[in-house]
Amino acid sequence: MQLLINDVLTYSTSDPAFDYAWSNPGAGAYQLLTLTTDDDGAVSYSDTIHVVIEDATATRYLNAEGPCKLFPNPVFDIVNLLCDDQSDLIQHITVTNLQGKVVSVPREDDGENTHLDMSVCSPGVYIISLTNTAGVWVERVMKQ
Repeated sequence: MQLLINDVLTYSTSDPAFDYAWSNPGAGAYQLLTLTTDDDGAVSYSDTIHVVIEDATATRYLNAEGPCKLFPNPVFDIVNLLCDDQSDLIQHITVTNLQGKVVSVPREDDGENTHLDMSVCSPGVYIISLTNTAGVWVERVMKQ
């Protein structure tokens, strides 16, 4: 069994069931293909897998404390976002569980603060991401 990435032999093994750890491939377009040769010399190719890796992104904090204070944490039902003067620039708030699934959470804005109804969430850790024109602020919250 051989693994080719962009037509370059990258890994070879006699074990038909193998794992390959591909670390830090960098941004770019990649084609992955495996080929096997049977005892008679016949070669079989797998379907080509196309992978595109875009530039890595990072979360940039708006300031040392972030644009908002999040409380209470841990939360039972309503989590409050008390925002500074950048609050009128909020473009998007996302709540994500630790499996990466975006969770739909009711949101209410009262002009000064934003309230998220976490009562719809199961107990666990969630990531709240606030996006505005200055960047992204991320805070972890524990739902009890």
